[in-house]
Amino acid sequence: MQPRSALRAVSVNTQPVGGFMIARPLAALGVDVDPFLLVDWFKGDRDPFGPHPHAGFSAVTWHLPSSTGRIRNRDTLGDDSFFGPGSLHWFEAAHGAVHNEVPDGVVEGLQIFVNLPHREKHGEPRAYRATAADIPVVALDESRVRVVVGAFEGRASPVVPRTPEVGLLDVDVHGEVRLPIPRGHSAFVIVTSGEVEVAGVAGADAVALKDDGDGVILRPAGRSGGHAVLLHGRPLKEPVFASGPFVMGNRDDLFDAMVRYRRGEMGHLDAID
Repeated sequence: MQPRSALRAVSVNTQPVGGFMIARPLAALGVDVDPFLLVDWFKGDRDPFGPHPHAGFSAVTWHLPSSTGRIRNRDTLGDDSFFGPGSLHWFEAAHGAVHNEVPDGVVEGLQIFVNLPHREKHGEPRAYRATAADIPVVALDESRVRVVVGAFEGRASPVVPRTPEVGLLDVDVHGEVRLPIPRGHSAFVIVTSGEVEVAGVAGADAVALKDDGDGVILRPAGRSGGHAVLLHGRPLKEPVFASGPFVMGNRDDLFDAMVRYRRGEMGHLDAID
């Protein structure tokens, strides 16, 4: 493996949003990591957003294994259920749908906005769920790698979204860990707890990686190590026209999504008191 080097490394600030504290590591990095659009690193016990629509991309919630509460998912696809720590919920809004994620206790996780290819933006909305029991875990001496999306060491995630070649690996870092990244993929790492050296950089919350190799090396930066999440994906290299919760491929489609939502064509959810 040829390890990648760091493109940019940052520490992030949190800000209160309703009942959540939210940090935005991707915005802090300020680099293009197509097909990823935004990451909210959240922690809290109340719903700050209420029911809201999405169209043209996927809203992906990785509920960190260290979290303690549950998240109730409600959406206009007909789901009303809970998912616990170490679970993934991938809400592929596509042509448009409404959802609401409500904490039950204190929850911590990453909500990741992943763009959809233009040809998929007008498909039917879908949702994928993988519980902690569904997600393969690879033991590497004292470290562990959860294969949340994609594949690692011959183990593959059950979640296969319509955005091609996306990977999400969740890593308990207690020794050197070498993770593969296909050449040409955008990639970044978020350190969610402890002290982890990413591509030779220690002390950062988020590290974007150069496309100069086919993997990344994670090491403990302190005695106890830490926890990190690697995200990578093949860039779509398509136009992005965004406004609020809608991300489309051209202005006409963006305006159409706004109109369809106002008409109620994406469905409706009542707020929870």
